Amino acid sequence: MLNKVFSELFGSKTNCKTCIYQETPSYIFDGKPTGCLIAHIALSLIEAILIAKYYSKPIERLLSKCNVKNPWNLTLTAVLLHDFGKLTNSYRKGKPSKAPHNIVSSIIASKVVEGAAKPIISYAILFHHEAFHWKDVERLLGVISIHQTVPSKIKAEFNEKILYTFYENLSKLIKVIKLDFLNSVLYSAIEKAEELSGKPLLSKLEIVKLTPTNLALPAALALYKIIYICDNRAASARSEYWVYKAKKVNWTDFEDAPKQVVKNFTLKRYLIALSEIPNHIFRLEET
Repeated sequence: MLNKVFSELFGSKTNCKTCIYQETPSYIFDGKPTGCLIAHIALSLIEAILIAKYYSKPIERLLSKCNVKNPWNLTLTAVLLHDFGKLTNSYRKGKPSKAPHNIVSSIIASKVVEGAAKPIISYAILFHHEAFHWKDVERLLGVISIHQTVPSKIKAEFNEKILYTFYENLSKLIKVIKLDFLNSVLYSAIEKAEELSGKPLLSKLEIVKLTPTNLALPAALALYKIIYICDNRAASARSEYWVYKAKKVNWTDFEDAPKQVVKNFTLKRYLIALSEIPNHIFRLEET
């Protein structure tokens, strides 16, 4: 799928044959790590580029009021780092962890970004799986700190070789997409992950509070929505994702089929949004 997208949109081939996608899964299916995180991040960035014409101006207006420089660049940074936590050893091996990937991603992003943008990107990434933290989202109506959401002694371990090989492969795709500035962001995240591996990711000195009167709150929620859209659109580009879902529906049962569609397509609160990647790329090969 990634090869088709890059060939169609950029006239370029990917380096999938020399990649380490087996070591960097993008999701867990039936308890087993699968997919390719490198491809998922690249597709997410492409989706961000495609929806920019609809969202970039309102995002820029809102984030500018929070004294954020280059607001859309921050948006792209959030999309780049939203699943960084999937590089932890536990996630790569499909093992349960006290450090969910969105929490780890949020903390790494907070180490990479400085100034007024820090709480905005941290919370946006933290809540891009809002179903995991719905009580925390509800508390955003009051006052919330990242310390209330994340255990203060949470730890995550990374494999140094995997981190830098991940960077090497993804950075090549980022250059093709022509978002070169993100490679320095990605490298910084790699360094922070290496530095924090096996250590507490959060300390009391890094507590960031949001209040209803703080413009960072609506900015974080707006940025979270962009991540959510790009993440789900990129996930829907998996070559067999929707095919698998469709096969679980008994289409001959006319009375029950609608219920099965709801069950199989919305079971995990997926945002069902059609990608803006050209439709003909998704045509199944005739057999």
